[in-house]
Amino acid sequence: MTGPNAGKRGQGSASDGGSRTPAARKRWWMPLVKLVLTVSLTWLILRGAGITLAEAWAVDWTLVRPRALPIALSMVLLALTFFVAAALWSRILLAFGERRVGLAEGASILVVANLGRYVPGKIAQLAGVAVLARRRGMSGVRATAAAVTAQIINLLAAAAVGGWVAV
Repeated sequence: MTGPNAGKRGQGSASDGGSRTPAARKRWWMPLVKLVLTVSLTWLILRGAGITLAEAWAVDWTLVRPRALPIALSMVLLALTFFVAAALWSRILLAFGERRVGLAEGASILVVANLGRYVPGKIAQLAGVAVLARRRGMSGVRATAAAVTAQIINLLAAAAVGGWVAV
């Protein structure tokens, strides 16, 4: 190596790996873990829907005609629902005496914890909220209580709207 950093250990270019921190070098396996989790969750979802792997591979993809606008709109609506849920959760947390949680931070916690919905037992989602909130310096108990309270409010709102529509 030549130049001003010649002879200095651990200060090479990014291409030779010398500038990576020890923490970054220890996390080389994270993409592999994410891939395994993605495949596992997909398999659990298919299994829960009663779809075998053979049936999934047998889909006639010539019949599928994805359209960009409906897909984009559905992604925007999904993001909006997470931000509304994050706003509700954040306000409930505030009422329980927890610090203010921004929409982006709240949505981040709820989106990741929401993946626990696909793990059998239904408790993983609430445990995820508690763990992710604690990592950000919040009370896990208050975060979980706020998530349960938000779910109750959502169910009551759905019942009220459903009852109103049915009448």
